[in-house]
Amino acid sequence: MKLVKPDIIEEKSFTQIVKLIQKSKQRAFAAVNKELIDLYWNIGKYIGKKVDSDGWGKGTVEKLARYIQKEMIGSRGFSPQNLWRMSQFYEVYSPFPKLSSLLRELTWTNNIIILSKVKSIEEKEFYINLSIKEKYSTRELERQINSAVYERFILSQKKLSTLLTELEKPAVKQINKVFKDNLIIQVKLTNYLSKPLKRLTKRQFPILDGINPVENGIQKIMINRFNGFYSLVTNLSNSIYKYYRLVY
Repeated sequence: MKLVKPDIIEEKSFTQIVKLIQKSKQRAFAAVNKELIDLYWNIGKYIGKKVDSDGWGKGTVEKLARYIQKEMIGSRGFSPQNLWRMSQFYEVYSPFPKLSSLLRELTWTNNIIILSKVKSIEEKEFYINLSIKEKYSTRELERQINSAVYERFILSQKKLSTLLTELEKPAVKQINKVFKDNLIIQVKLTNYLSKPLKRLTKRQFPILDGINPVENGIQKIMINRFNGFYSLVTNLSNSIYKYYRLVY
């Protein structure tokens, strides 16, 4: 069969089909992975209960592994070591229901890496969320853990807290000073403009209900300018805060 290169219009259509296939494969993989983690979770739960109630130990779990291999020839992932990991997996995470749904979004290998290499539950939760967000491969997840990303993150939060504490008082004083200076300027400018306008407006513009429309308009402009300035400084303060969160 001779291969014919599609034209540009056809290629765009073909690309859409390829994307549909890829998305379907991703959904299928996610569904299969969720079922697999659910299975390992339930096996771990069952083994844990048997350890507590019937005294299951190393020998019994080895018999279980051999039995699974005999009954399900060619099945993988049910070695004695992995069965114990399932039990540990359930034991560690079962007290934390909010993490159970997140665990289903990671591969079993990534779950085991976090389970075995990370100590505290807070750190485990950190790497679980990070892995999901960044879609880490096994190698990249190991690299992040080995490079102590969590420790550096905690340290950066402490630095940020210290920095904001140090900046808070002088920053507030400076902003208050800017507001005060600006308000003085606005009032002086309004008074300065009002003096000649009073004479002008009295001659050329009628005063309705005791309100001079031009003078009133000037005052509204001054107020709007001040409000705009306040909004600008507020946005600037928020931007500075976000900047420090990113940098530190």
